[in-house]
Amino acid sequence: MKTSTTLIPGFVRRAPLNLKVGVILAATFTLMLVVAYFSIISTFSIFLDKINTDQLNREIVALQQHMHEIEEEVVNAARLLSYAPGLTEAVNARDADALRTTILLQGESLELDTIIVVDSFKDVLLNISGTDVTLSPQETDRILSLALLGTSTSEVITNTESESSIQLVAISSFKDTSGKVIGAVLAGRSIDDSFMDMLNFGRSNPAIALIHNSRLVAQSTIESAGAAVYDASSHQSQIDQAQRGEIWMSSTADSSDRNLDIPTQALAYAPLPIGGQSRSVLAVVNDYQTLYDFQQNLTINNIYIIILVLGSTVTAVILVLSWSVTRPILQLRSISQKIAAGNFQQRVQLRSEDEIGQLAQAFNAMAQEVEHRIAEAQAGRERAETSDKVKSAFLASMSHELRTPLNAVINFTRFVVDGDMGPVNAEQSEMLNESISSAKHLLKLINNILDMSKIESGSLKLFIEDNISMNSILESAVHTGRGLLAGKPVRLHSEIEPDLPLLRGDKQRMLQIVLNILGNACKFTEEGDIHVRARQQDGNILISISDTGPGIAPEDMGSVFEPFQQTKTGLRQGGGTGLGMPIAKNLAEAHGGRLWLESEADKGTTFFITLPVKSAILQPTLA
Repeated sequence: MKTSTTLIPGFVRRAPLNLKVGVILAATFTLMLVVAYFSIISTFSIFLDKINTDQLNREIVALQQHMHEIEEEVVNAARLLSYAPGLTEAVNARDADALRTTILLQGESLELDTIIVVDSFKDVLLNISGTDVTLSPQETDRILSLALLGTSTSEVITNTESESSIQLVAISSFKDTSGKVIGAVLAGRSIDDSFMDMLNFGRSNPAIALIHNSRLVAQSTIESAGAAVYDASSHQSQIDQAQRGEIWMSSTADSSDRNLDIPTQALAYAPLPIGGQSRSVLAVVNDYQTLYDFQQNLTINNIYIIILVLGSTVTAVILVLSWSVTRPILQLRSISQKIAAGNFQQRVQLRSEDEIGQLAQAFNAMAQEVEHRIAEAQAGRERAETSDKVKSAFLASMSHELRTPLNAVINFTRFVVDGDMGPVNAEQSEMLNESISSAKHLLKLINNILDMSKIESGSLKLFIEDNISMNSILESAVHTGRGLLAGKPVRLHSEIEPDLPLLRGDKQRMLQIVLNILGNACKFTEEGDIHVRARQQDGNILISISDTGPGIAPEDMGSVFEPFQQTKTGLRQGGGTGLGMPIAKNLAEAHGGRLWLESEADKGTTFFITLPVKSAILQPTLA
């Protein structure tokens, strides 16, 4: 099973830092570009919706007002004809020629398609029609009856041949000298496509249509707006709403060649009351294709500009990183390798004073200190070869001395990461954190050497206290173990008996025992399961940590608890100092307990720890 590191392609791991940063920047800018593009589209869509609503409202008000003015013109025309000189005499004489002459003279300047004159018996004395259609007799009879009763009105009535053809008519009665109603005049204008063009002030956008009794009767000249929007069958509920006196409007997107929900048309149905009736509905369609095309061209041009700026920015960033970050880091790596090979006189030559320069200075200080300490260690080792006790004392002294500069390096590097020395970018922070992690690992190794030297010299001291909770210690260790397993296909199981008895011992050393064993299990187990179990048994607490790792061969079991010894599996999977298990075993025995293992090659390993609840050999330090 591959680890999370090996899952990363080799060319990615080997790629220069500046190239990785450039790719990340390019990906980030590309994502920002995509987000910005769809944000612009969304904003433009909201903008068009707002324009549609406001524009449609203005159009509806203007068209309703224009229709009202035309209605007033027809009403006034009917009244003017009813007052025509000689009208009464011609009606009384029933002289059709005189009546036609009178009406034509009076209505010569009026834009009328139909003029009908009837007497008090509703006999038609004159019927002048400028179209090939005639009005419905039933509706004509009804409206003329109203006029003979002395009521003047206007309304829309249908033609005889088709209910899809209508006229706007107005009636006015006329009286004789005694005040008696002797007849009525009906004036009408056909509502057809030319009428709708005139009502729309001769424009093709917006396109309008008139729907009467749920039927399309006329529409203006249409260019980009389709006539399908006036299909009463597909918009019947909206038409009914308009007939009730309410305006309905909606934006629609023409997505035949686009996948974007951008409104390019706005449709509205509005009431168009005539003569107090609300059977007529005005349909208005506004087209915004030109505005949409302009926005698309503008957006594409902006994208080209952003791409150009992006390419220039990424190139500049790669060059700057190559000079200010990658080159110094490569120099640091080269010097580190030379120092690791034993050439301790090597130093990093950087003149910058930024975070990388400060890291180089700290590295040089550490290298100088390490060189100095190693020289001292070599001299001390030569003097200590005759005595194991002197050797142990020397190791303890060296460990103490090395911890000071290492802690300084960790702290100084953390100051840089935290931004105390100035801002650092994500890549610099990652590299500095790697330095901190490496320094901590080195510090842990030094602490292990110090512990081992104390054990060998018999100077190890335990801080003994009562009432130590093994449950808390194990929970803390399990939490740490889960952190070590992050990214690995390994499950960590905790089967700890609740309410274990409180112990007497050194709390930190007990935690160290468990972490040393659990850390090894997490390190060598590539997949499978790790189980941490604990229970009370015969006045002791028995802890077992088992894994499904590679196991330990029988010939290697003897070297597991030997200082500075490594099994073949350990050497093959990362090495180490070989001090973790010897230290854990000595600490367990110092508490009066035991540490042993059971293992089988390729089947995993189980370590067992027993710790007495109250060991007779331990006494509280502060007692």
